[in-house]
Amino acid sequence: MVIAAHVIALEPQQALDQGIAAYSAGDLDTARSALLEAESAGTTEARVWLARVARDTATGTDDLVQAYAWFTLASLSATPRPKQIDLVLERNEMALPLSLAAIQSAEHQVAERLRSELGTERIGERVAQAVEALYLAAPDTALGAVDIVVELGPAGADAVPALADRFRGNAMWMPLSSFGWALTQIGSAAAPALANLARDELVLELEGAFRPFTAMQALGRMGPAARGIARTLFGAVIDDYPRLDLHGVFGASRREQTWMLRSTAVEVLITIGAQETGLRDDVRQCLQQRIDADIEVLCAGLIGVAFDDMNSAAPVFRKVLAQDKDEQRLAATAVFLGLIGRSAEPFQGALLGLVLNQHESVRNAAAAAIANIEAALRDNGSD
Repeated sequence: MVIAAHVIALEPQQALDQGIAAYSAGDLDTARSALLEAESAGTTEARVWLARVARDTATGTDDLVQAYAWFTLASLSATPRPKQIDLVLERNEMALPLSLAAIQSAEHQVAERLRSELGTERIGERVAQAVEALYLAAPDTALGAVDIVVELGPAGADAVPALADRFRGNAMWMPLSSFGWALTQIGSAAAPALANLARDELVLELEGAFRPFTAMQALGRMGPAARGIARTLFGAVIDDYPRLDLHGVFGASRREQTWMLRSTAVEVLITIGAQETGLRDDVRQCLQQRIDADIEVLCAGLIGVAFDDMNSAAPVFRKVLAQDKDEQRLAATAVFLGLIGRSAEPFQGALLGLVLNQHESVRNAAAAAIANIEAALRDNGSD
């Protein structure tokens, strides 16, 4: 491209500004050239826009893998944390079509890039420094170690055991969420540790649902990179939690805590795009066994939303809408039907009946579901 020659002599900030302007104008070739110039000169902000260019010009899996790698690099160098989170969410939405193997390939590219920039020995030193700090008592020291790991992302995988141990043993909210975020940024290599934390029986016995809930939130933010633990996490949906402390979450009842854990696990499984055959079979088996009314509704929602299997989900939804008076199950059913969209059209009449329900959460969920179904039907009609 002739235009590419215009960016070679630009200062890094000028190249960045030109790249952003070109992206906004839809000139993606010029944007890529300018942004690569800025990024090669050390302007990490360029990685954000290179990720978007790669995503918007992707024509196949290899291109999406490159985009995933750019988004990951951008999130590691971005500040403050809300910006990191926004980039990760943007990346995860783009990555839904990718297989776990493709995502791991992108993570490998990121780790190799960091090794080439920092050196393998330097990364090893940084990880060792982080691990040592994580086992010291001072919260500020541990948080400094977390920042080191966040900057290394997939290259910091050796710190996973120490992060998991500190996550399990620390009682402060901010450090706890920080440890979860560091594990999220490491990616797929940290997913098994988070899944185990989400089902940690000792923590459940001593503290209740709070810490496992936070681990599940971290898995949700990890997105498609967490697919490898889908069947493990499904165990949190069907668990009866015999060791759950009754007062672990601000005096919440046992049912409130089990519902929070089970429904959060379902939400995460939907978020990460857990469409694997083994999990679908597990969910179907759960529905056939009818273990528990709460579990039945959540499994119906999971198989209906994640697998678009209304044949399995519809009987449960019909039963709940016709007979059930429970606020949580009614609201959840409405939410699931709204997420399912067009295939939930036969339930619009029943949902309309919930708009006058005594519970505000049910009324709001039903109204939102009706709006979502109608929007999906309009979109389908315009195709």
